[in-house]
Amino acid sequence: MRRTTISILFMIAAATVLALPALAQDGDRGPLGIGITAGEPTGVSLKYFFSENAAIDATAGASFIDETALHLHFDVLWHFDDQPGEDDSPWEALFGFGFRYKFGEDDELAGLRVPFGTTYAIGQSQFVGFLEIVPVINFGTGEDFTANAAVGVHYFFD
Repeated sequence: MRRTTISILFMIAAATVLALPALAQDGDRGPLGIGITAGEPTGVSLKYFFSENAAIDATAGASFIDETALHLHFDVLWHFDDQPGEDDSPWEALFGFGFRYKFGEDDELAGLRVPFGTTYAIGQSQFVGFLEIVPVINFGTGEDFTANAAVGVHYFFD
């Protein structure tokens, strides 16, 4: 993938981060969040809660493992109260499954993702941080198993 494409992705991610504090308000979080992720991949993320504990998460970003490549993934995630019996805990565990497609100049990889991790609601703001570790089972390659790990933040609109 050309360096120009990577530069454009980073500029979009930086503009998103700089714009979010101007949008922040106190109140309930809505179902749609936009944010950034750093790690494998590094890019822009969208998350939509279609029920109280279930969400769809999609990310487009740059991968830097082996070669610079475009990484796209789509996951279905379930969130669990990390501390049973405590309704106001800012922590939630997450688990899910999804699909990853990664393509660069030399190679293409498709695989099944199995993300697990945690989220942290940042005070009464619209921001929710996350950390995820993701085993990936690749299809049709000599490299059957890889892993992704990322940290990031979403801003949820009311």
